[in-house]
Amino acid sequence: MIQGVFQMRRPYGMTIPGFRAYWLDVHAPIVKTLPGLRHYQQVVVLDEVYGPPQFEIDPRFDGVEEIWFDDYDSARRAIDSVEYRRSFWPDFANFTECTWHFFAEVALLMWPGKSRDDVRNEIAQRAARPWRA
Repeated sequence: MIQGVFQMRRPYGMTIPGFRAYWLDVHAPIVKTLPGLRHYQQVVVLDEVYGPPQFEIDPRFDGVEEIWFDDYDSARRAIDSVEYRRSFWPDFANFTECTWHFFAEVALLMWPGKSRDDVRNEIAQRAARPWRA
């Protein structure tokens, strides 16, 4: 599988709840339109990382977005798609100040108690479920 990893940092002045709400409620439906998308995952920084309110610590990133495709050709078609160029990519400017990202080949080396086929089947089943289920 090919995975795109996007490191997210909210813009100055955007609240943490505002960032998270936009990412989940506005950006996520856009991501779902990418052709060939197999799995989509948002990795949200834990609240504890920010520290107590009076000492709000500003971590380097507020989260990571992962988009997965079956293979290189599927990822390439998604990157070359109208959805990626006109919706997905430009939307980052609405809620994140950086667009640091990379694409890499995923090697599932360990998933306790599951074979590689079990993991792929589980990802396929999760992808088929309704959003936010």
